[in-house]
Amino acid sequence: MEQYIEMYGEKIVNNNCFQRLLYQEMGMNRRNDLSDKLRDLLLKNVTELDKILNEGIASGEFKRILISRW
Repeated sequence: MEQYIEMYGEKIVNNNCFQRLLYQEMGMNRRNDLSDKLRDLLLKNVTELDKILNEGIASGEFKRILISRW
């Protein structure tokens, strides 16, 4: 998990142009092929991370913590 977080963090820092494009496309609330593909890619990443975390919690490898929201 630590490796995944480090790798993702490095991608965000090193691909700043991609991140700006990504957030710009998502912020425009328009539907086109690019925004659909970006949304699908992000959803796939979030789904995989959720799966990894839930499997880790179920196996006892990770501990579930609750984070309070503002």
